[in-house]
Amino acid sequence: MIPLLLAMQLSAPPVLQVYVCKGNTPQGEYVHLLKIEKKDDNYFLEWSNDDKTASKGLGMRTDNTLSVVFMTAQGNVGVASYRITKDGLEGGWAGGDGKVYVEKCGFHVI
Repeated sequence: MIPLLLAMQLSAPPVLQVYVCKGNTPQGEYVHLLKIEKKDDNYFLEWSNDDKTASKGLGMRTDNTLSVVFMTAQGNVGVASYRITKDGLEGGWAGGDGKVYVEKCGFHVI
């Protein structure tokens, strides 16, 4: 058991940043925490609210753009594209309903 836990700890990518993300959907405003970890050229994202994981994603960075594919806890998939700014992330996401939703993520102090 201990070798397995040690291997999991060694292979876990380091936390790159935690953000507070805000946006709107037809259901209303939302606020999520977004944790981003990096391993080599891949970015691993996890959105959460109320201490529950809402979505997980995998992304790649090209210059100042972070492109992401994600899956919600309910199994729905979507894409997101963020512009990386000095204040955080700004961009949009789509979940297959024909609309693009705007999201802004600022740095979260832990």
